[in-house]
Amino acid sequence: MNFLIIEANHDSVTYAVHQARRIALKSLLNGNGNTVIELFGQKATEANVDQSWLNIPDNFRLITGMGHGSSTEFTGHNDLPVFRTTRVQKVYTDAIVHLFSCNCGNSLGFAIKVNGAKAFIGYTDFVGIASIDALNNHFVAEAAAIDFAIYQGHTSAVVKSCADTAYAQARANLEASPDATPLDLAVLESNHAALIGPWNNANLGSF
Repeated sequence: MNFLIIEANHDSVTYAVHQARRIALKSLLNGNGNTVIELFGQKATEANVDQSWLNIPDNFRLITGMGHGSSTEFTGHNDLPVFRTTRVQKVYTDAIVHLFSCNCGNSLGFAIKVNGAKAFIGYTDFVGIASIDALNNHFVAEAAAIDFAIYQGHTSAVVKSCADTAYAQARANLEASPDATPLDLAVLESNHAALIGPWNNANLGSF
């Protein structure tokens, strides 16, 4: 199967999350016989994303991205658009698209699904991170669990169950950490509440 990972790292927020995700997704990045294309940092551009689809023999199973976003676009390096509601892209044909990014679960997610994706998973509100970098592993755990469950071929219902389990564990870990603040817990809860996908909106596809 083919997998595409897109991650910005040009500012303090995206750099911190990128570092945490590299650890969380380490075994996925190893490939295990699958084709995994990584577009990190300066490579996280619309042109490179479009080209990646031309470089594989079949469509992507999963496109997972991290960067800044809004209801109408997901951005990569230097906040330049990678996906936007005003442009249809072949790269997400039949793919499950998962964007760890603010507000992309609004108009953009539905546009991606309507324009050819198998399904979309994202967030309908702002996505926050930890007060200190050392805690960001807890903030990416749920998103990483989603990616691994998709990688393993699970249905959307199982993916959501895996996400819920990862969230519960991350929350427990934060509660046990002397470095975590009440705000950290509130932000983690807000991220979880904003998660949207086929399990709570049939218009976002199925798998």
